[in-house]
Amino acid sequence: NGFNAVRLPFALDNVMADQGPQEHMIKAEHQLRGASYLAMMERVVDLAASRGLLILLDLHRLQAKRWPDAGLWYAEGITVDTVKEAWDRIQARLCSRWNVFAADVLNEPHGAKWDDWAAAASSIGNFILSKCMRWVIFVEGVGHEGTEETAEFFWGENLVDAGRNPVMVSTKNKLVYSPAAYGHGEGS
Repeated sequence: NGFNAVRLPFALDNVMADQGPQEHMIKAEHQLRGASYLAMMERVVDLAASRGLLILLDLHRLQAKRWPDAGLWYAEGITVDTVKEAWDRIQARLCSRWNVFAADVLNEPHGAKWDDWAAAASSIGNFILSKCMRWVIFVEGVGHEGTEETAEFFWGENLVDAGRNPVMVSTKNKLVYSPAAYGHGEGS
């Protein structure tokens, strides 16, 4: 289809539990029956590598069964340290894979105010880089809450305050601001 990279979303609670799906849910890859969540992620990464595809890892949500969520990097029983532990488990298995090139710290942190998110994204991003220096850190914008702008922002689009209060990672050329933008809707 002409693309060269795949965004691989994951849920933090699935990484932490590291249990695979029930066997009846596996239809095509029978050798994955009984495999753990992280082993399945490895298989997807390896299959992508065999086809020359790059992988951007995406902490898509904290809890797989909760949608919508609060749009934050923490929740009841989940701290920034829990998020770092999940990234540590992932990098331990995937940092050495040539085709994994980036980590999206958190998909669409729409419930955050920019200053809080910039501090958290800096902390998490630096942690990831301390474990896997070759990855690029993707940081999405926040939503519209708490902005002085009159424009409406969708979840993850708002990077208005990034110039005033940037995300600070240890290696500046390893940071990508990545607004979640969905493009035109029907009829546009």
